[in-house]
Amino acid sequence: MRNKHQNPNRRLHHLSMLWLLVTLSVFEAAAFTSTTTATCYAPSSRARRPQHGTPTTLSYSSMTSPGTTSMDISEYAERDIPSLEQWASEVVGIQKCDGFQLTTGEAAYQQDVYAMTSEDIPTGTPVLFVPEALIFSADKAMEELRVPEMEQAEKILFSVNAGADIKQYYLMIKLLMEIEKGEESDWFPWLNSLPRYYENAVSMTSFCLTCLPSLMKKIAVDERLKQRNLSSYAMKNVPWLGDDIKNDEDIIKWVFQIVYTRAFEAPDSEDLRIVPMGDMFNHASDYVEVEPWFDEEGNYYGYSTYDISAGSPLRISYGDSSNPSFMMARYGFLDEDSPATNCKL
Repeated sequence: MRNKHQNPNRRLHHLSMLWLLVTLSVFEAAAFTSTTTATCYAPSSRARRPQHGTPTTLSYSSMTSPGTTSMDISEYAERDIPSLEQWASEVVGIQKCDGFQLTTGEAAYQQDVYAMTSEDIPTGTPVLFVPEALIFSADKAMEELRVPEMEQAEKILFSVNAGADIKQYYLMIKLLMEIEKGEESDWFPWLNSLPRYYENAVSMTSFCLTCLPSLMKKIAVDERLKQRNLSSYAMKNVPWLGDDIKNDEDIIKWVFQIVYTRAFEAPDSEDLRIVPMGDMFNHASDYVEVEPWFDEEGNYYGYSTYDISAGSPLRISYGDSSNPSFMMARYGFLDEDSPATNCKL
């Protein structure tokens, strides 16, 4: 997703650089762009990856979901990383090898949080383990929620030609259901640790779009169309959600960003999954440090792909880096390591 150490919510200077290069036409093509960890363990079988304004605060309580919460989702809200790490190591059974840690980049308000290692990690080491029960899965969400009562909701989805995004749609519903539970949600510490600030196409203003070269603009427009198709209008007939959250455009847009920047297809599967803590790995376009894998029970493992030196970031691949325009539109970073960055944007 970025220049070696960047993540979906990385820094504003990449976008600033992009707009400046495009506006001044300086370059024609080059412009585009617990707390105690568990020791390394040996699994029984080798299991083969936002505009500053008035703070928006969520507070929901409904008959179906009586929990309440106050969660600030304004762009510069502080991400609660300490609570995430305590939850991961002491409550839900996430295991990390010695040296695995979350670190905060230079961006303010902990906007940039990513995984790295403080110790050497040999090749083939299980770096991270996440139990299946914690993982958000589109297949599981559809099996649970796709009932006859969802027919009217799906009709709206298909009426705007968004049927191809039905897996993301059900992941969004599942996340909204958890948010509606407030602090009673088993995932509340993870939800409250997620970024609110994004620099991707969905977060751009209309003026930003006018500054983009043609290819980048086309992809950005497509991304924004996806978000409009999965807005509150698409949620209005969902029986699993209360009226307040179904009509909250800010929270639905935030959940869209979570799903589209943190959900990836499982290896050897078309299932879309979000892995809490496993979503803290940054992107690498050259050599990834971590390879994700799921065992037959659906548990997540991240294995080191080579001997990793202490102080190194732990990264995975977010996809094909030969299309840096897509990476920037979807995730909001300029992949400077991609050879195509200087010719395809």
